[in-house]
Amino acid sequence: RTPERFNNVSEYIDSFSGKDYIFFKQLNTALPLKFWEYEKNEVKLNLTGYGFADKKSVAKIVKLLLKQPDLDIIDDASDALALAILGSRN
Repeated sequence: RTPERFNNVSEYIDSFSGKDYIFFKQLNTALPLKFWEYEKNEVKLNLTGYGFADKKSVAKIVKLLLKQPDLDIIDDASDALALAILGSRN
């Protein structure tokens, strides 16, 4: 991805992934920003105690940690919440 392929700065910024955008915004602030990257088995191990847990197990632990046992969420949302929980521990 190079800036020359875009008509204006807005198109270039719109092409950023989430991490790229956060990094770009960080360049314009004085606040320190840290990134963590986790393998899926690392997330599962930290939350469930078993690195090969299935998505239902991860969702169950997320609901328990959030104290919302009746929360109706899809797998992708529980994965995102699992990452947020793990990131908040660092």
